[in-house]
Amino acid sequence: MKTNILKFTAFLLMIVVLFGVAGCDKQEIIEGKYDDDIEFCSDTTLENFHKAIPSINNYLSSWSENWNHERKLNELVDFLNSHPYIANAKLVHIADETQMVCREGLPLPQGTWATITMLLNDNGKTREVTLWLFGERNRPMRITGYAHNKPKEIHVYFNSGNTTIREVFDFINLFDHRVLKMWRLGSRDGCILDLNGSRVTPILNALNAKPYLYRAHVWWDNFENRTMISVIKENMKNRAYQSDWLRFMSDFNLTEGYPPHSWFIIIFEVPDGEERKWKNRFNEFDSVIDTHFTNVVVHTVE
Repeated sequence: MKTNILKFTAFLLMIVVLFGVAGCDKQEIIEGKYDDDIEFCSDTTLENFHKAIPSINNYLSSWSENWNHERKLNELVDFLNSHPYIANAKLVHIADETQMVCREGLPLPQGTWATITMLLNDNGKTREVTLWLFGERNRPMRITGYAHNKPKEIHVYFNSGNTTIREVFDFINLFDHRVLKMWRLGSRDGCILDLNGSRVTPILNALNAKPYLYRAHVWWDNFENRTMISVIKENMKNRAYQSDWLRFMSDFNLTEGYPPHSWFIIIFEVPDGEERKWKNRFNEFDSVIDTHFTNVVVHTVE
């Protein structure tokens, strides 16, 4: 009998949780400490997250003035983790103004700066969001801005001293992902042109005829006394484009890159909501030296 009662209780609890997720107006996250759960719950999609900021700031200011900023921030992290649309909230940085490096040469206001990261369930997709917080000595801690990564895009880096462009193409062909852009970056970046500038014009004319050319830029490297051509290519998942690029480099006797301290970079488009999964997957390859989420979108809070 007791077992049946426990099972029934667990079943009712599950129903309550499900209704809490489906209907945020029924939710009470932390009883007695926060009065704006309805507004906060309805605004935790990425598109509407800015509407939740005032509620979070009100929550931060509701704590006792005797609490220090770190205690309030840890309470906020607990609160965020209790929310059904937020996971893995962490306080990753906290420092007062004496520990901070001035931004753009300007002194920072006196107070405490902090960073919280979290995962947001955005209509079924997982988004990584970073909150920036600041608390002046005589004012409550508050969110001053937040950022998230542009969905579906990941930068993958290869050391060009150890990796050829053909090997980069082989890597691309392992996956069924669109290649948004790829290029070479670093010291002496681009294609190296060993002869005088008379070859630049025909090379640029040939480049401009390529359907995969995104941008080409010519410049003179005073250190090496060489002409450089920086080329950004797009849609290089297309194997015909890959073959054409290798043939182009051979026809004009060009060298791509000048190691060390340089990288081949690919921007992959991965399935929406699977950015972290694919970032980790790419990092498993020995030829990959680093990966990054790309195009951080920053929102400033007044």
